[in-house]
Amino acid sequence: MTNLENIEHKIMQSVQLLSAQQQEAVLEFAVSFHPNVAAPVQHSLRDLAKLPLADRQKIISPYLLAMAEDFCNDPTLTEFSVLDSEGWDN
Repeated sequence: MTNLENIEHKIMQSVQLLSAQQQEAVLEFAVSFHPNVAAPVQHSLRDLAKLPLADRQKIISPYLLAMAEDFCNDPTLTEFSVLDSEGWDN
């Protein structure tokens, strides 16, 4: 693991232990270092469902790559894969 990856990993572990409100504060702090990057807008599922499909895709697409990477690399998110090999109806 490179030094940068190690730092990112430690940051993610630390942030995951925080409350949602504290995580929001960390996000606002991190975004403040990049004035040209706007903070992500929070949308409820209901609000997203009301939008046209193209607009929904624009909002969701930046998160898809990160989410896919999380599911490939985070053991807590991939634990369910063990159950995939078992028959649910047996």
